[in-house]
Amino acid sequence: MLQKFLVSVFSAIVISLILAIYSYTPQLERLSNSSYASFSGLVSLYLIYITPLLIIIGVPVSIIIEKINEIKLIRSTVDNYFYNIGLYTLAGGIVGNMLFLFISVNDMINYLPLIFFCLFSSIVFYHISLFIRKLRNPKY
Repeated sequence: MLQKFLVSVFSAIVISLILAIYSYTPQLERLSNSSYASFSGLVSLYLIYITPLLIIIGVPVSIIIEKINEIKLIRSTVDNYFYNIGLYTLAGGIVGNMLFLFISVNDMINYLPLIFFCLFSSIVFYHISLFIRKLRNPKY
């Protein structure tokens, strides 16, 4: 459980950094008389929103995916990798649709960015989970 918590915190940091890089406006491109957030301000803002979501939603979904993995019959590591990518992507899509239904039912403009964000977050979560698992058990 502690490992899943660490994965969710590290995933939140990585996702926040990527989103901040994407949405940051450099000094030379800023318009006059307009307000812009600093890079650290963007990272901290994204961390405030993403970390609780990953802890509350990502950890239980990851535990459910691990339970599904216990009953599968795939032995190859490559097949296992793509099987897990599919499971995490499916879980990200389901979570994205559920968040869309709860947050913005009538706002279809935000549907695709939200789904893309959830799919991307689930794949980042899985890869960081693999990385931490590899650090803890080098034979894995």
